[in-house]
Amino acid sequence: MFVNQQFEEFINQGMRDCTVVAENGTKFIYEYVMPNGKSCLRDQNNKPISYRAISRLWLRLIEDDFGIDNLIAKPQQSSSLSNTTLRQEMKQRLQGKS
Repeated sequence: MFVNQQFEEFINQGMRDCTVVAENGTKFIYEYVMPNGKSCLRDQNNKPISYRAISRLWLRLIEDDFGIDNLIAKPQQSSSLSNTTLRQEMKQRLQGKS
């Protein structure tokens, strides 16, 4: 897989459009959108990854190769949190500010 590669994956009882947002050798993270407009991250093993708990290594790769600002970043569990705020938090974590 390579950054920006798009593919479909069967997730939560349906086919979802996915985009690779970071890759590191044979490992990669992709983002997909649910029908309700919420988005999620998963790794190459289909394991969900929290936008708020993603490692700094992956944050750096996303920022360098895809751009944090290009993430959809509308998590299911944080409906009150705007995607702009979440992206700002991710950038602050990357800079070591939180």
